[in-house]
Amino acid sequence: MKPILTFLLSTLFCLSASVVTATETDGDYKVWQSATPATDGSVESLVKELNELIDKAERARAADQTFLSDLRALADRYDWPWQQEIFQSDFTDGKYQRPLPWKVTSGEFRAERGMGMYSRVDAGTAAASPPGDQDLAGAILGVILDQALKTDKSSSQTGDATPASLHLMRRVSNAFAVDAEVDARGAEGQVHISLFQKNTEGLGYRLVFTPGDRAGLELQRIGSRGVAVIDTAANLSAPGNQLHTLQWTRDRNGGMNVTLNGNPVLSTSDRGLRDPFDGIEFSNRSGEFALRSLKLSGVN
Repeated sequence: MKPILTFLLSTLFCLSASVVTATETDGDYKVWQSATPATDGSVESLVKELNELIDKAERARAADQTFLSDLRALADRYDWPWQQEIFQSDFTDGKYQRPLPWKVTSGEFRAERGMGMYSRVDAGTAAASPPGDQDLAGAILGVILDQALKTDKSSSQTGDATPASLHLMRRVSNAFAVDAEVDARGAEGQVHISLFQKNTEGLGYRLVFTPGDRAGLELQRIGSRGVAVIDTAANLSAPGNQLHTLQWTRDRNGGMNVTLNGNPVLSTSDRGLRDPFDGIEFSNRSGEFALRSLKLSGVN
């Protein structure tokens, strides 16, 4: 038997024993009858039974409250409904199309062994070369004319950089768990992780991660009326030139939680999208990043 199952079973036994002892002084408490016996022996079933037993003991005051609080915290640690692994990709082997058919949506990626899927997206700035002596008069005249006509040439010199994006088509339940290792190889930048319906331009949810001095996270919903911000977290500890781990979960009731490097940073709820998803996309919007690994899990 797995160590976790063994531990949870022993915990159930100990709690049951303490509850039975408490019945000697509490006539209102009856012998524990599990509403959902853990016949399949799974962790999820055991956690559910443990929570039911804790609820029963709390209502009857059949055990020490501190003891029950500790058990509740233990149950929460193993309460993981996303038991269905949809895929797990480790890009550090230098491959990304085998065995899964990842597709590059836009921009460029380079599969680097030991690093992952590397991409670099620079600001779309067109640097103008300084004029020569014989062109100086013309350049000055051009500036005078621009000012007189109030024209703005900045739009011709700068533009939005093309993001580097790749996606995988996979059927995903409405409740999901995403685990990603993102190596920020520059001082700043921004990446998106999106779950989409039908295609990469369809409805979905998006997690925006911005490392650096002004590090932050943002959860977005892409709906028929555009992009809506669900929740944000600012002033985070996520420096550039460092590997970061992200975990993003959504439960059956629309509750979403995000952890950054193991620390909870976002907890919110949104039920705007209730249908399953059809794929996942990773996008480097600006900066230098390497996607080391990506794992996606769902519920049965």
